[in-house]
Amino acid sequence: MRLICPNCDAQYEVPTEVVPTEGRDVQCSNCGQTWFQHHPDHMPPTEEEAALAIPENEERVEIPTQPQRKEIDPAVADILRQEAKHEAKIRKQENTGLESQPDLGRDDDVEDEAARRAREARERMARMRGEKIEATTSAAALGSRRDLLPDIEEINSTLRSTNDRQFATDETGVAPSRKKRGFKRGFMAVVIIAIILAAVYIFAPDIAKAVPQVDPYLSNFVALVDQARDWLDGQLQASRRRGAVWQILGQQVLMGKLELPVMTDKELKLDQVKPEYKPALQFMQAMASERLPFNLDAWDGYPASRDRVFTSLIEQGVNPVVLAGDTHNAWAFNLTDKQGQAVGVEISLFIDADKRQIDAAKRTGAQLIELHTGAYADATNHAQQHAELARIAKAATYAASIGLVVN
Repeated sequence: MRLICPNCDAQYEVPTEVVPTEGRDVQCSNCGQTWFQHHPDHMPPTEEEAALAIPENEERVEIPTQPQRKEIDPAVADILRQEAKHEAKIRKQENTGLESQPDLGRDDDVEDEAARRAREARERMARMRGEKIEATTSAAALGSRRDLLPDIEEINSTLRSTNDRQFATDETGVAPSRKKRGFKRGFMAVVIIAIILAAVYIFAPDIAKAVPQVDPYLSNFVALVDQARDWLDGQLQASRRRGAVWQILGQQVLMGKLELPVMTDKELKLDQVKPEYKPALQFMQAMASERLPFNLDAWDGYPASRDRVFTSLIEQGVNPVVLAGDTHNAWAFNLTDKQGQAVGVEISLFIDADKRQIDAAKRTGAQLIELHTGAYADATNHAQQHAELARIAKAATYAASIGLVVN
């Protein structure tokens, strides 16, 4: 069958079966016109065919073009007219009965409020700049609504940098004292906990006699500590029986005694130190004057337990080499007990993630090293972080391949 577009007269030859008997919508691919196409065997009759199909003897009914309006009862129409006149009269009275109040004092109130807010804004800005507040202001400035908001340039001129704000001074020109939190509080907490644990272990029998209720808990705590000591003694004896020349003790903290030197403010150059670092240095000065160790979180915080380990090492007659880690530095100690008797040596190799340094550590006979990760911590972007992490991983893999333990 042939389809003809009613818009552009484009013609298309299509199979008859693509158009169902009830017809379908089709679209011209040339102009986009859409129309409804009937099946050729079910085309609707034209107007002439419909007229011929009407019998001659059948009466034709004329359909009126406009509907006929129904007449309204005169009495009802008269009532509606009266209601409309009454409604119009009431609305006219309402429109003319409104009172006019041209001057209620609102303009003055608005101006006074605006002037007050403008004056307060200028006074705040003057106080921020440290200027003297003027007693009177011009009327023109008070009337301007722009004065209600502070000037951005004025605000920017009063802002300070982060460093200036961090060490701001008061009216007397003296920097306010910072609350000594952070390092000092955490350090003192560690000291207190270490002292308590050491005291509990040392005076456990006396505490148990005074408070019998805590004896089971104290006994478990002391047994736990003694169990670790017994295990160490057993390992040392087994190493000696095997004929080992050196006994390697690997652990995470320093065993050597690390005391702070007593230094004056001039030697420390405190006048050149940043203010945020001075409290920590002054606190370390106080520790040094009292001959307190630097790091109470290491073996220095447990001197009695360290002396007992040293006693076991001396009694076993071994040659201990202590490997320390997690110190972020390189150390070498001659270990001695409280009488000054030599016990052993302690080393801690803290090296960069570099193949030459790893090979040098291996040549010294070290068995454990710690890799420096400062460059990774100081990286400022993801690319630098990934590069440093890959360098550290490569170095750790190489160190492990040559028999080193990497911390």
